[in-house]
Amino acid sequence: MVSTAESKSPIKARNDPPKASTPMTAKLLLVATLLPLLAVAVAAPSKEQCDCKSLSQSIQESVVEILRFLSDLAFGVTRVAGCSLNEVLQVVVHLIYTLLHLLSSVLNLPLPPLATEPPFSVHCAGLDGIVNSFLQLVQKLLSNAGIANSCGCQVPILGNLVTMIVNLLNIVRGLLGGLLGGVFQEPIGHSAVGSLTEFLQAH
Repeated sequence: MVSTAESKSPIKARNDPPKASTPMTAKLLLVATLLPLLAVAVAAPSKEQCDCKSLSQSIQESVVEILRFLSDLAFGVTRVAGCSLNEVLQVVVHLIYTLLHLLSSVLNLPLPPLATEPPFSVHCAGLDGIVNSFLQLVQKLLSNAGIANSCGCQVPILGNLVTMIVNLLNIVRGLLGGLLGGVFQEPIGHSAVGSLTEFLQAH
């Protein structure tokens, strides 16, 4: 579990002194925060840890938790005090890109061609809690998935994980592109929304 006392969030509070911020800097800070758990994810598991059924169930639970967490933020189910909807959507996009790159680098999951990540410069104070919660969810997923890979476990949901995350990214980008004055003006990928909704309802 990531300790908020020992690590700094990559999202600065609004009253912090202004500093130069780039998407790459923010991404590196977030990945640096995750480095301790990456070591756990690739460590050789003990025999007792190689319970493939239990690992598969835990990984599926983590996938559902991450998708629901990000979806609730994107669709305004989870409100963030002090942050506009536009700012929340921007940070969700950033977290998704970071997650995709971690899935590729840590678990060797192939990524499809991705659009260039948009500039990231969100500073609203309420996003600290979002990042910390996200880190905890990702820690659990990567740790269990890394152990499962080392144990040779077959985890079907990992084969679909990148596709589901990319679908969510497309949904959020559509929301961000259609946002005007706090109202969603244009339809977005309804089939992708339907697929995501069905998956979350089934779990």
